Amino acid sequence: MLPLPENNLLIVGHFSAGVGYAWNTISEYFLALGKMFLKLGSRAYIWYPRVEQIPEKFQGTGIEIMQYDFFDSNLFDLYHFIKTNAIKVVYLTDRPVFSFRYLICRLAGVKKMVVHDRTSGDRDIPGLLKKWIKKVINHYPVLSADVAIAISEFVRNRLIHVNCFPEQRTVRIWNGVDIEKFKPGFDDLVSREFNIPRSKRIVFSYSRANRYKGIEILIDAARILIHEKKRNDLFFLYCGDGPDLEHFRSLVSENKLTDYFLCPGYSEAADRILKGVDVVVVPSLWQEGFGLSVIEGMASGKPVIASRVGGIMEIITDYKDGFLIPPGDSESLSAKISEIVDDGELEKRIGSASRRTAEKSFNIEDKKRELLHLLTDSIFDPALIDSRVSQVCRSNQQQPDEHMEKHSSE
Repeated sequence: MLPLPENNLLIVGHFSAGVGYAWNTISEYFLALGKMFLKLGSRAYIWYPRVEQIPEKFQGTGIEIMQYDFFDSNLFDLYHFIKTNAIKVVYLTDRPVFSFRYLICRLAGVKKMVVHDRTSGDRDIPGLLKKWIKKVINHYPVLSADVAIAISEFVRNRLIHVNCFPEQRTVRIWNGVDIEKFKPGFDDLVSREFNIPRSKRIVFSYSRANRYKGIEILIDAARILIHEKKRNDLFFLYCGDGPDLEHFRSLVSENKLTDYFLCPGYSEAADRILKGVDVVVVPSLWQEGFGLSVIEGMASGKPVIASRVGGIMEIITDYKDGFLIPPGDSESLSAKISEIVDDGELEKRIGSASRRTAEKSFNIEDKKRELLHLLTDSIFDPALIDSRVSQVCRSNQQQPDEHMEKHSSE
């Protein structure tokens, strides 16, 4: 039997292995990290609380997928796994910055604990006593993580001021988008699959079907435009599923919008749909940690209208590469949609600028490089890391886009 490599990686997912939406992007980071450690001669494990089947992207990679709940496991089992599998780096998504379990990991031999915070929403500033206790716990990386990664400055500030995590150990790495997959181009999937007349200007939104995503605001904006402004040239498409989907469909019906507003459910073809729409709307009501659909729309060269909330305000510069509106304001949203579709020059200028911003600031390969360097720093030889990071990112870029291959054959 070959000796076990000494510097192995454990990735801890907080979601089922088979879910979609932003978790698809998170799993891309998992894949890059796993490949990196394998190229460095180590092993990589991913724990999911639930695994119905191994995601296709991980099959045949050598990354070991396991069903195991990090925060609901037996402490002895956790220690035993870390120790016997020579885990030296643990990477967790959307987990607390301190936990007694982190101490167990360190006692078992872990050298680096990293927490990546991608969560949304406001948090209350703790009182003086609670703040002091948090600061004491977080001061030394014993019960707390060595590094906390935030997906935006909004989340980073929350980690520092609410979680009381040391500023010098808090890093911001924006989320990224696959620049090639979401590049501008033509695809008539929207017209063919959803039977939307080609003469219509299509306003598109997609997200988890929760009320805090602001889809009710989009429906009300559609009511204003269709019934009050008599904009029969518009069509609204919302893709997403979740607990409030039927509520959204009922609102569409109640507002007599069934001929102008479609809620078909979740679609895995957002990249192709974006190529066939005119305007992208992200009408969130809560403080988004980032805004993945914002940068996907921008990468597709579309004018994006988004709420002025959370991390979204770091992505868009109003009237330069997109548009920001007050959250919950359907009047402002309807006016902005009209302004864009009625001004071809504005639509073209903002769409081109949004693509340039996505290419410059939100290329997912650049974000993977930042994350790979952060997790391997101080564990492996820096010269070895540089060459392997380039190899991993090149291999990811060379993977074919199954959607575009399918389209080219149609």
